[in-house]
Amino acid sequence: MISVIVPVYNVERYLRCCIDSVITQTYNDLEIILIDDESTDDCGQICDEYAAKDERVIVIHKKNGGLSDARNTGINIAKGEYLFFIDSDDWMQADAIELLYNNLVSYDADISVCSYYLSYLHCDIPLYDEHKVFVFNSEQAIQSCFNSKEFTVSACGKLYKRFIFDEIRYPIGKNHEDTFVIVDVLSKASVIAVDTTPKLNYRQRKGSIMNDGFSPNTMHFIEACEHSFEVIQGKYSDLSSVAKERLLKAYLGAFHTMVFSSGYKHIPDYTKVLTTLRENYRIIMNSSSFTRNEKIKVKALVINVKLFKFLQSTNDWIKKSISGKARVLFD
Repeated sequence: MISVIVPVYNVERYLRCCIDSVITQTYNDLEIILIDDESTDDCGQICDEYAAKDERVIVIHKKNGGLSDARNTGINIAKGEYLFFIDSDDWMQADAIELLYNNLVSYDADISVCSYYLSYLHCDIPLYDEHKVFVFNSEQAIQSCFNSKEFTVSACGKLYKRFIFDEIRYPIGKNHEDTFVIVDVLSKASVIAVDTTPKLNYRQRKGSIMNDGFSPNTMHFIEACEHSFEVIQGKYSDLSSVAKERLLKAYLGAFHTMVFSSGYKHIPDYTKVLTTLRENYRIIMNSSSFTRNEKIKVKALVINVKLFKFLQSTNDWIKKSISGKARVLFD
């Protein structure tokens, strides 16, 4: 049996689409756990409606604790031999779990991964254009994940043997919870099978966590990357430089959102982020993972923060001018 864990919070517009895609899976030995995280809309009633119609559906109504807390609740009560996560505003193809399970068995894997579509209002864009299957050990999987080549840090789109989460839980109260635990998760697996066939649809919408601008939670990504870097230094020293570069990318992303916020010089950690980027200037310049555009911006911030802002503003204006019509992609 596979336990499908669905955290639910204020997504009544999309929830039926998500649940329908789960209950109609071609692999039907499922335990479907809907965690209503104290939704203020009709999500709770919708969950109960599905539980009344399908005996595989279990509904937990809990006090609001956030995405990580909801996932952890699902993990704690799951009875399946395998775990699968899907966010309640996304959906999947009818044979998604069947493909993941078959690959898990075929390759004797501990984690099976599929690819996904970025789903906008009028189109679906696949993450990966070719169909390939990769079989990684934990170190290879971490490197691939860091480079976002074959798969990403997302908890979704992956089928896990239950033991992977025996000691791992998602950090409560943190954004980027997937990034916090991905290295720990992959470290527990001996074999990871990655199929680039897109079987999930990640809905791209304004107002989702991943589309928010700067907030104090922006620093959670840096914190998550720092945790990954520490784990890698202890277990996979060959990947230390890759993890370091990924951490510096997190700093650069945070700095960008900071300097376009009001009173940015008074934001906690502003000085720390700026100093870290300047101190690691040579690493960034010699890194192949940073684009030419990113390196130019780092050169600018070493000289003057206002120059960095000017270059970034110009770059953003060009992007908006070229892709102004892209706004219609969002619902």
